[in-house]
Amino acid sequence: MRLPDALRHTVRITGEADGLPLIDATIPLMDLLGKRLALSYEPFSPEDSETAALFGGVHATPPYLLDLRPVLKSGGVSIAGGTNPIGFGVRYTLKIEVRSPSGAQTSENRVLAGNVIAIGLGGRTVTEEQTASDKAAQILAREASRYLDRWNDSDEELADVFRVLPVRPIASVCLVLSAIDVQYAGGDPLYPLTFTWKGVAVDADRRSSAPVGVENRENERAFLSSQVSKDRRSSSAFSRTRRGSAWRRFPRMPSWPRREPRDR
Repeated sequence: MRLPDALRHTVRITGEADGLPLIDATIPLMDLLGKRLALSYEPFSPEDSETAALFGGVHATPPYLLDLRPVLKSGGVSIAGGTNPIGFGVRYTLKIEVRSPSGAQTSENRVLAGNVIAIGLGGRTVTEEQTASDKAAQILAREASRYLDRWNDSDEELADVFRVLPVRPIASVCLVLSAIDVQYAGGDPLYPLTFTWKGVAVDADRRSSAPVGVENRENERAFLSSQVSKDRRSSSAFSRTRRGSAWRRFPRMPSWPRREPRDR
């Protein structure tokens, strides 16, 4: 028996640049949990592929020479692709909507075309499935999973203190991606000259909480207040850790000499 659509949990991922749709995919949440979900990019046209090949790959190519298209991958397999081009290193709006029978929650971020993003999804527990392909996405996805695990462990500790059950009515969302420095020609956001890797960033986008007090309802409010404070400390600890020596092994993206951008 098929579950009615109104009772299904889904995730919708959309990208848009100045009103131009870049990607639009809706996937059942049950098909994504436990798998590596990443938004990556590939050359938009055969001409872009040839240009990237001449320079030895997308990230070895001056960004103003390439148009890209976003590709959504689950477990390393493409499940949705973009239909319109966007310049490498150009910013666009990424929206992630998590829908459940109780409603929908949407997070919105400005992201860079060409910067791989691991999308972590989880509820009370997190599972992960990894493959050896796409090393950058694999590293970022592992950190997203670890971040969600720490989030859940923190909630369990607080729940024991305040005597509540930490109910998750909707899946949590966090993004892990590279911190990129982009220099633009004359400050024009459509003409990026450089695309330089600086580190790793985490964005804890969405986390719903509906605690149920075991003994009384007053503990629910205390749990939520303490949860916010502890989440902030956890995020700061993540940032400090990822500046350490372990992350110096992460492959650095090249930077390129300044050149005159081509006419588009």
